[in-house]
This record gives sequence, structure tokens and C-alpha cells, in this order.
Amino acid sequence: MNNLNDFITNNFNDNIDYIQSNHSELFLKLSALDNAIANQNYEEKYELVYENDNFDVLEKNTNNYLYNKDSSYYSNLSAKSIDYELNDNLFASFHKHNITAQELLKYEKEDTFNHHMSGYASIMHYIEINSSNEKNLKNIDKFIFFGTGLGEHIKEIDIKINAKVYLIVEDDLELFRLSLFTINYKNLSQNKILFFSIFEDEDEFSSTSSKFLDTLPYYNHYIKYFQMLNFDNNKRNLFHIIIANQPHLLFFYNALLTQYMKPINYILDNYKFIKNSIDLSHNKIINKPFLLLAAGPSLQKNTQWLKENHNKFITIAITSILPYLEKENIVPDIITHLDAFDNANMHFDNPKSLDFLKKTICIFSARLPIEIINRFTKEQLFLFENGTQYLKNSLKPSAPCVGSITYQILLFLKVRNIYLLGLDQTIDSKTGKTHSDSQEYLNVLQTEENAFSNSTMKFKESVFYIEGNFEEKLLTTPHFKSAIDIINISTKKLKQQDQNIYNLSNGAKFIDIEPLNVSKINLNDINMKENALLDIFNVNSFYSLDDNVVEGLQNRLDYTLTLKNIILNQQKINFKEELDFKNKLKDFFHILSNKNDIEANEISRVIDTYLKYIYSYIFNFLNTQETTNENYNVINKLLTNHLLKIINYYYDKIKEKI
Repeated sequence: MNNLNDFITNNFNDNIDYIQSNHSELFLKLSALDNAIANQNYEEKYELVYENDNFDVLEKNTNNYLYNKDSSYYSNLSAKSIDYELNDNLFASFHKHNITAQELLKYEKEDTFNHHMSGYASIMHYIEINSSNEKNLKNIDKFIFFGTGLGEHIKEIDIKINAKVYLIVEDDLELFRLSLFTINYKNLSQNKILFFSIFEDEDEFSSTSSKFLDTLPYYNHYIKYFQMLNFDNNKRNLFHIIIANQPHLLFFYNALLTQYMKPINYILDNYKFIKNSIDLSHNKIINKPFLLLAAGPSLQKNTQWLKENHNKFITIAITSILPYLEKENIVPDIITHLDAFDNANMHFDNPKSLDFLKKTICIFSARLPIEIINRFTKEQLFLFENGTQYLKNSLKPSAPCVGSITYQILLFLKVRNIYLLGLDQTIDSKTGKTHSDSQEYLNVLQTEENAFSNSTMKFKESVFYIEGNFEEKLLTTPHFKSAIDIINISTKKLKQQDQNIYNLSNGAKFIDIEPLNVSKINLNDINMKENALLDIFNVNSFYSLDDNVVEGLQNRLDYTLTLKNIILNQQKINFKEELDFKNKLKDFFHILSNKNDIEANEISRVIDTYLKYIYSYIFNFLNTQETTNENYNVINKLLTNHLLKIINYYYDKIKEKI
């Protein structure tokens, strides 16, 4: 290569400038590595070499070459291995449906928002009957590189596929640094978006991967990838789990739409909402230990200890274990409930009586149906918002399940000593049980890893290993893993320096939470006057009906009318070309799914959830089939029709309230 020094110097300088300007966290990592090398605090493992017109990496300890002195051959072979078929090296980021004419008729007869497929079935059926058996991709729009090496294969693959968004993953920071001399990431980034996951732990990788998925999400249907032979499978497997945990695949738009109406009722009926400024660290109970009781297998295994020692804690229990608590004669001080779906009533139906909870404080989601709320007195009830923004000063925790949201609430309360029991988020290593025996969600899974043996991952059934709290490793599911991630993120963001948190469960190991065997706990019975806890929560809650609430609802009506006009304008367009249809669809998506609007407006979150689910099917149809203007206009009509149903429902319900 002529002017080799100029080539590698220009690449390195371009890359450093680009990374410093666009990927600041990665730049800091590279700077730290350079400083460590310069100060002789880090001994370099690799040496960049150039022989026979090929770059290579020499591993100093072994004298082995990464590319066997033929990196060009490897790069060309890598590019040749990438195809447009839907067989190998790809992630499927959607639910598989086959909507027959009979199923379409069934969903059309359903109440409009009774089932999420009522909003998708007509589009999916139309796509199905207009698709051929040949479904190879026309374009690869999003692509992942697992392993950078020297990056030359990245350049060659990009020349072949010219994807719009890349995720570049490398666990070895020093090896990635060498690629800055051999590939120009600045040039690669022209007219496309790059995400780097370099030297990241699992939580950081999850965050980067979620940003990658949230960027141009309509291209997520199929995501192709290339993995270097020496790159560990862990990040690839973790990405599989992240895909399964995407919110729009777990919480459907129709449930959000109906549940987001519920808090308005409780606001207008003068129910108490917990203040977002609640802080028990300034109270007399600051040193009282709180014990969170959840439904994992560890709860049942520690029954005898719990019966003997629960009075030494302020107990806060999730409602799914109420039958267990009633049976064991354990009265919780606080209960929490999140699930707002129709089957949520069973948590309260299974105990023989709720009389044992007469003096128990209820911290409930404001999205719960009135049938549950009416089971308790107003004096007991303290509500929080999750997913809604009706009240400026209300507590708004956010987590996918009641165990993790209860943990989050304890962190918000700033109590000093927190103990966790039954928050396993794993399956029992001997029995395969997911929960304690009295739990209605109890399932028994196989006790061998199976999640990555095939391309389909089942959210609550596929299992894989993670680090255990007391055992070296335990099996968990994608469902549990999402809760583990939220618990770890909550700890990082909310835990105060003076808070002590102990995990008593034989389940997952959590970050910055100390494992502690129940036999090592030595506490005295709590001496607290009656109603003291209730008084504390009363001081830290408020009745919320005021002029600002009504004004906020009126603003929502105005905003909804704006959205309606946008949808009506989209519906009027007569499409004649595929490119025009795709571009207008993208613009339509970005207008309706504006990040600031999603954060501020419940209806925008509903629409965003709806669009993220259906858009990937539409764009995959355009990317795998020869299409006509009739296809574009039919799909546009079906799409906008259902969006108008969503808008009209929300508008009518809000107007009815005020």
C-alpha cells in the first residue's frame, strides 16, 4: 500500500474526531486506554502489523495472528457470506401471525379495543393474501456486527448492503482501538446511523441495543447480522432477549388506551395520590427495616422463618401472594398492585376473605379497574401514576412487573434498610418452578438451557443461565430478565448512599445489592404505635382535583384534534409510487411518534405502540414483494381508519369526563 503511514494516520485522526463529536462515552473509554498505556498502567496485548499488502493483529503472548496474515481474504469471504434470504444470521423482531379470512371475521366481530389484533388483522390479512411465497429481502436496512477485529470486513459488507443503521459490537477495547487505524468510521457514517457498543457490560449493551431498535423502528422486522468466529455468543444471545422484551410486543396499544382513562376517574372522585416528593428518611421510621415479599420460590422455602420474624419488619407484599399470607396468618403492613388487566381480579378472589387486610395500606396503580379499588376503603388507598401524566406532583414509578415496581417505590421512599424475599426472577434449580406453589402464575419449566437452541424465543418459557444470588448460576426467562434489568437500573439511578439493600432470595444476583442468608439477620420486633404508618402516608399524599387538572384535560382534547387532522390529511393522499408511499409513511410515523409528545401525552404513547407493532409488517411487505399503487392506498386506508378509531375513542372519553 502506497503511503501507508498517511493512510493509517488519516484514518485514526478522522475516527477520533468523529467519535469525539458523536460518541462521547466511547471517546472517554479510548482516552482512558491511551492514558493507561502512556502511564504504563496497561500493557498492550496486541500489535498492528502490515505484511504482504494485508493488515493483521499479532497477539503478543501467543505470537498468533488474528487473520493468519490474510485479512483481505477474510473480509471478502465475510461479505460473500451475507445474503438476502430469511434463513440464517437474522433476528425476527415481531410476532408471527397467519390471519385467515375466518380469523379476520372473528376479530371484526370483536369490540373494537377488546383484542389488540382488532387493529392489526385487516392489514395483516391484506398483506398475507397479496404476498407471494418468495420473500427474500430487497434491502437490508439494519445490520449488526458482532466483533470488529480490524474492521475491514465491516467496510466490505457495507459496500455490499449499504444498510441505513448499523450496530457495531466489540468487547475488547484495545482491539477496537486498532481498527481506528484500518477503517474509516467517519466515512462509513455518511448517510447512515452508527451505534457503537464497545467494551460495554450487559446493562450498557441493553441500553445501546434499545436505542438501535428505537431508531427507524419500521426496519426492525428482520435484522441481519455478522459474527466473527472468535466473538463470544453472549451479546448475540442477549440481543435476542432484548428483542423479545420490546415494550410494544408486551403491552398492547388497546390495553394502554383503555387503562389510561382510569386515573381520570380517581382524580375526579378525590382519591389520594402519593406525592413525588415522598421521603421517609426524614421520619421516625427511618431506621425501621422494610421487607419486600414477592412470589418467587424463595418465599415458600422461607415460610417458617417468615412466620417467626415478619413482625421485625415493615412488610410490603405484592397482591398475588395474598392467599399465601392469609394461610400463614401473616398480615402485611402494605400491599402493592400494578396489573390492570381483566384477570387482575383473581389476586383478590383467591383469599377466603380480605378482612385480614382491614388495616393494611394499599399502594395501587391508578390504572386499576374500579372493581378492585372498591374492595378497599378510601382511607387505605394511595394511588400512583404509571404511564400517565395527569398530575404534576404525583409519584410515577415505571417498571414492567409489580415486583420490580414495588422495589422502585421503596427506593423512592428513601427508607434506609430494605430486605428482599421472593424477588427471585429465576426458576428453582431443582423443581423448575417459576413461583411459589400458591401463585396463580406458577409454571414448571425444564431445567436445562434452551433459549438459544432455535430461532424462536418464548417470553415466559425459554430459559438461559444468569448469575445467582447464592448459587453460581440459575436459569431465568426473558420475562424475568426484563425485571432483573429494571431492578438493576433502578438501583443505579435511585439508590442513596445511606440505603442498605439485602437480597434474601435464592434467585438472581442484583447489582449493588448484598446477598444475605436469613439466618444471619438479627432484629428486634418493631415497636410502632397504631396508625403511625397510615399517618405518614396521609401527610405524603394529596387530593388532586383542581383547575389545572381540568385545564390539562382540555389541552388533551385540543392536542387530539391536531392529531386527528394529521391522520385525515394522510388518509386523503393518493399514492402512485412505492418510494413516495414509503417516504410519506416514514414522515407520518415521525410526526405521530415524536419523542417529546410521547413523554407528555398518553394518546401519543398509545399511537406509538400501535405504529411500532404494525409498521414493521408493512415495511417488510414493501421490502419482500413487488407492489402496486393499489396496495399502497388500501394499506394507507386501513391504517388511518384504525388510527381514527383510536383518536375518536380517546377524544370522546376525555370529553365525557369534563
